[in-house]
Amino acid sequence: MPYSGNGMIGFAPLNNYIDGYNYREYIELSFSKQLSCGNTYHFEGYFNLANLCRYSLKGFEFYFSEKEINNENDYLYNLYTPQVVDTTTWVLDTLNWVKITFDFVADKLYSFVTIGNIKSTSSADYIDFNPLALGQQYYSYYYLDGVTLTQVKESQIEIPNVFTPNDDGLNDVFQPIGEVAYFENLLIFNRWGNEVANLSYPFQWNGTTQNGNEALEGVYFYLLNSNEGCKQEQKQGMIHLIR
Repeated sequence: MPYSGNGMIGFAPLNNYIDGYNYREYIELSFSKQLSCGNTYHFEGYFNLANLCRYSLKGFEFYFSEKEINNENDYLYNLYTPQVVDTTTWVLDTLNWVKITFDFVADKLYSFVTIGNIKSTSSADYIDFNPLALGQQYYSYYYLDGVTLTQVKESQIEIPNVFTPNDDGLNDVFQPIGEVAYFENLLIFNRWGNEVANLSYPFQWNGTTQNGNEALEGVYFYLLNSNEGCKQEQKQGMIHLIR
């Protein structure tokens, strides 16, 4: 019976028929609206193990992408790196639906999610759940239903305008606060427009220049640039370094 409505979808995320044979199936879903960088989304989906399956899989993987995956191979393992891996849920129930849920912060303008097992069979986490299975005796086969992805938090970034890098343990580092993982770099300039620091995530500036010297006390300018996977976005302003 479906979890809700009149239908559900089935797929085989694991095949253990021949050692090294990594055939598997995936579910790719498209979003009704493109995700926004920095926003937090809540995923919820319900899984059910098919009757007469021999294997149960642990570690369903979720790969978010900007474009639809078109791959002529029977597998995706080692081709993509999933952003989310559920490492806690054994879906062993053939009668009831098991919920998998997580929160996800978009770092690109994603439009699709692919669900399945991107690991090779030799590295997948599975158990021989029903060794006497006569039906799908080489497969792990699941049904999926009730998938939702809901925005639960909009990106909010706070950028301080004063810091005091004097090693007293208080306000020693200049750093943007909030969901900033989708930004590419943070540039710091002095009042003459010379670059004094070029920082990657998590964008912490301790008040030193690129050659390792202490930056002089005064006003500096920052430029925070988003990565190529997001709409071009910049945040800029002034910071006051006080020693």
